[in-house]
Amino acid sequence: IRLSLVGSEMCIRDRDNSETFDFVVTNDRAEHLRERNRIIVQDMNGEYREFVIIRVTDAFEDTTEVQCNASYLEDINTARPIAPGKYKAMSTTQALTEVLANTGWEVSDETEHGGFRSTSWTAYATPYELINQLGTTYGMQASYYVELGSHTVEHRYVKLAKPCLLYTSPSPRD
Repeated sequence: IRLSLVGSEMCIRDRDNSETFDFVVTNDRAEHLRERNRIIVQDMNGEYREFVIIRVTDAFEDTTEVQCNASYLEDINTARPIAPGKYKAMSTTQALTEVLANTGWEVSDETEHGGFRSTSWTAYATPYELINQLGTTYGMQASYYVELGSHTVEHRYVKLAKPCLLYTSPSPRD
């Protein structure tokens, strides 16, 4: 179902590890929007992102407000915790493959090579926590997107890549 949005906002907040998509639609378009449903949104980069509806509120002026969280936060963060351990001399793809086992998410072919590194953890950790740890270990940042088939999500991907700088200051002149 395609929706005509009255307004929308997509936010990624590093400080509290959250990603949200909030939007407003007219009441006549809100019939199928229910809590726990999943929706797909195309971001500014053309990638599709999946969100889980967490709250639907009828507002005034014949509109409905919908609040969503990124599906990876639910899927990966609530997957079976990984026992304390160590990944020794693994590439980003190898380590990420280990972390994503049994989560329903896959390593993206766009994951960058960051050399062979080791990392360890001393307590049970969620796959999401370990993805963040891998980001620190390899100096990369995780991003999450989905690939669509005909009316369904075919694949859910995690990509580790060097962060893109939005601004580079000019170098000082001698």
